[in-house]
Amino acid sequence: MINGSIIGTRRNADKWVRPADWWNPDEVYAAYVPPVGYRKQAVIYVYDMYSQQNFSSALPLSTLFKYSDGIEAGRVNHVWDKAFDAPTNEGYYMRYIIVCGPDNTRDLSINFGSGDAALLYIKVYDSDLTVVSAWGQTRLQAFEMDDLTTAKTTGINIQLGGNVEMGKAMLPLNMDYLTTSLFEGSSYTPEVRWPTLVKGMGNRVFYNCFSMLFDGLIVDDNFAVGSQAFFNCFQFNNNEICKKIVSLGSQSMTAVGQQDYDFSSLGDAVIENNITIGTSVRRMKFGINYKMPAVGLPFGNNQGLTEIELAPEWVPTRDIDFRTYYTKLSYSSIKSGIFDMVGTTNIPITWYFNATQRNQFTEADIQIMTDKGYIIA
Repeated sequence: MINGSIIGTRRNADKWVRPADWWNPDEVYAAYVPPVGYRKQAVIYVYDMYSQQNFSSALPLSTLFKYSDGIEAGRVNHVWDKAFDAPTNEGYYMRYIIVCGPDNTRDLSINFGSGDAALLYIKVYDSDLTVVSAWGQTRLQAFEMDDLTTAKTTGINIQLGGNVEMGKAMLPLNMDYLTTSLFEGSSYTPEVRWPTLVKGMGNRVFYNCFSMLFDGLIVDDNFAVGSQAFFNCFQFNNNEICKKIVSLGSQSMTAVGQQDYDFSSLGDAVIENNITIGTSVRRMKFGINYKMPAVGLPFGNNQGLTEIELAPEWVPTRDIDFRTYYTKLSYSSIKSGIFDMVGTTNIPITWYFNATQRNQFTEADIQIMTDKGYIIA
């Protein structure tokens, strides 16, 4: 506790709003005129945790700061004048810092480093940044960023991982690619203002985002997903996203909370772990372009799977074994989703089923598969 402050409490468990007693960041930004040769990049609010502020290892040498206590200085250790700290209704005091970069360089980075527990709120105004990183800010409540220039809609790298207290993130509306580790480890963050349309995403974007909600996330057709992108996203439940996925990276959907998956656009899964979803999955649907992995489990390690639906005339490229990982598949699903769907094969393909499943097959079922060139074992 500093200046009587209480640090780290979440304002609202469901929806974060900027407290009415905070400064308006737009007004703070507009009121400051930087020296000739500099442009304003961001406004950040900090708690009154420390007597001095030091970004020397996290921001470029060319960075200029304007502090809420009136000091304007380059990258130095700033000793706060606490007389200018502003009280809040929650008991802590706050300060602001305006971050400026040189005007003659349009490709700059803002990197606040990790573990700076003083950061409370960040709003980025500069539309030409290459990197915006606020990693591991243990008490960061919210992040906002204005729209990007055309050149940066895909080229910017935003990283907000490890911010366990962050209740809201407002991404640029015209950002069309979700960058690697964007929210990795931000286990809270229930509210996000998503870009208007997302065309793809990198690795570990939502890794261990246990509480992340994906309502409102709209993705483009032919959507490519990086490795471990939705790993441990327990609240993921969005088939509109699944329907547009054409490729999945390794372990990209492991242990997500959804039960019904429509992968009707999915192409080459590359390796079996790509669609290892776990025991929560109950139903999976695949399209005509789905390509089995060369080895391993063709539909992932989904031991809770009870229903599967393959595309009409889809043809496997190797033997399929349902005896271990797909023991809960119902007869009705095997009949309607597999036997009635698969196309004729030109190479010997064997389908292996457990005894319980085989005992339910009729002679007509076996004949259907035999006529299509398959062996039932």
